[in-house]
Amino acid sequence: IWAEMRQGRYLPAELMGRLDLDRAYRAQLALLDLYLAAGERQAGWKVGLTAAAMRVQQKVHEPCFGFLLASVIYGLFYEQIGWRGCLWIGILPALVVVYIRKFVKEPEVWRENRQKQRQQKEFKAPLLEIFRPKVLPNTLTACLWMASSFVTYYTCFGLFATHLQKDLGFGPGAVALPNALSNLAIFISSCVWGSIADRIGRRWAMIIPALIGILVTPFYLGFLTTSYPVLVVAFTIQGFFVGGIYGQNPSYLSERFPTEVRATAAGFCYHQGAIWAGFTGPI
Repeated sequence: IWAEMRQGRYLPAELMGRLDLDRAYRAQLALLDLYLAAGERQAGWKVGLTAAAMRVQQKVHEPCFGFLLASVIYGLFYEQIGWRGCLWIGILPALVVVYIRKFVKEPEVWRENRQKQRQQKEFKAPLLEIFRPKVLPNTLTACLWMASSFVTYYTCFGLFATHLQKDLGFGPGAVALPNALSNLAIFISSCVWGSIADRIGRRWAMIIPALIGILVTPFYLGFLTTSYPVLVVAFTIQGFFVGGIYGQNPSYLSERFPTEVRATAAGFCYHQGAIWAGFTGPI
């Protein structure tokens, strides 16, 4: 694989569809060592990797704090700066892309490989490949799974703040607290359920917390009581269970498809789910 990559190709044809997950992890670790030995430098962090094997491979120990920081900023500053001010606080970090584009250069090995790829025929799997008969059932079930996953996420974690503010009349501080605590629970649950998934499999590690989440839902939506302490505790518990599902989606989605269509299939199934979830707000 290393020799092929040095020639601008990513995977020998004879290996396509033949690497299982364990061999793929081992290959990536070996390639990382070769990159470092060749003078490359490992930098930055990748978030959303909850499976133990992926965390070890990428040396990831820090969670993503975006949702938590958003809750804190809303609770502390919303009454002073309003939603437009909060929006600009969210936009400003994106301006770092200007610095990245100007000063952060692509690695030399990447530029070499890209030049070689342009000089020879690249292997690309067209989108239609994921609708071939041998892959179609997997594509359809993955699309349904990701659509339901996105809808559940948007309704649980995207609309809850609006429910507290508009339906129950709580102020910014009261709205921010359960969201912040729920996201802290998600950080913990992502590691816990990711580790469990390595032992019992992705499906059961998502089915079990989802079933528990169904039982928790009435307590924080106010069907049984509108007591604020009960809502906060229940939504925090929901973060630990339902929130633990989503960190496993990328790994399980990748594992479902053969190598030659993996990136195409994962990208299509994931983003069509986000499109369906966009209708949750208007509905």
